[in-house]
Amino acid sequence: MDKTVIKGIPSSLDVFQKAVEETLMEEVLRFFSEVPRAGQLVDPALEFDTGYYLAHRIETIHRIRMTAHTDALALAKMINEDYDLACRWGDYIVEEMKHDRLFLEDIAMHGYSTQEIIESDPLPSTLALIEYLVDRIKTLGSLPAVAYSIFVEWNSARTSRAAVQRAASVFGEQYVRGANAHQEIDERENHYEEMILIAHRLTLQRGGVTLVIQLLREITSLLQSTFKELDQLKITPRRASTAL
Repeated sequence: MDKTVIKGIPSSLDVFQKAVEETLMEEVLRFFSEVPRAGQLVDPALEFDTGYYLAHRIETIHRIRMTAHTDALALAKMINEDYDLACRWGDYIVEEMKHDRLFLEDIAMHGYSTQEIIESDPLPSTLALIEYLVDRIKTLGSLPAVAYSIFVEWNSARTSRAAVQRAASVFGEQYVRGANAHQEIDERENHYEEMILIAHRLTLQRGGVTLVIQLLREITSLLQSTFKELDQLKITPRRASTAL
């Protein structure tokens, strides 16, 4: 990744990434101030809610499978925008679309089959997110899908590890093998840095980071709705699981 500096002046990529991360931090603070039980998955001071955790994992699987479609739409757009970037995006999305298997492996430990998860209905907010991405890709090209991936990878690098560790402390390491494998892939392949680079290059001729910031705010608002819906769900765990 090119982060050349000239006489102490940060590169445009550095400035771009800094603006993105400031926006993401603002959105996280908004999330914790507006979403009920926002720290449920990571805060040890809160009683662990197994039903909430399972619902979150199931919805994660739905989002992975459904954004495989929007990622493919973005690839078709990106081929005409920047063919070299499209090749990198293509490598990324082929990897990502297989990650549902990792979470399905974990959810199976709680008594859920792959078929029943796939046949279950996504939350309304997840359907709204996919509809939003489809519409935005039609009008803006590939960038909305990349912006979504920026958020997902940034969140994975900063909060997902804590959520996985907390689940492991409750159920046992064997219940989070898939989630741990997912985390290791993201870290090993530097997915967040790759998404920043792709978005930066896509926006060089389109006004820079401003559009990405707008998209990130819209996307995080939709994801906030998901967590508000999760708070209202009542899921009864099928199998009492304790650390061995």
